[in-house]
Amino acid sequence: MSELLKRYTSADGCVDAWIEQESSIHLKSVSKFGDPVELTAKEARVLAENLNKLAELLDAMDE
Repeated sequence: MSELLKRYTSADGCVDAWIEQESSIHLKSVSKFGDPVELTAKEARVLAENLNKLAELLDAMDE
């Protein structure tokens, strides 16, 4: 399976989510200055959609 299908990275690179060892989703969210990441409503929705896609992919791996 392509690694690109198992990973989501925001356009600015501050949010990264990926499937690890086909058993869990890892999420890292830190700005380049080490501060909490601020998301607009649109960015939050995109993140949520991509987390949902990763969760569905993880479910499919369990089958």
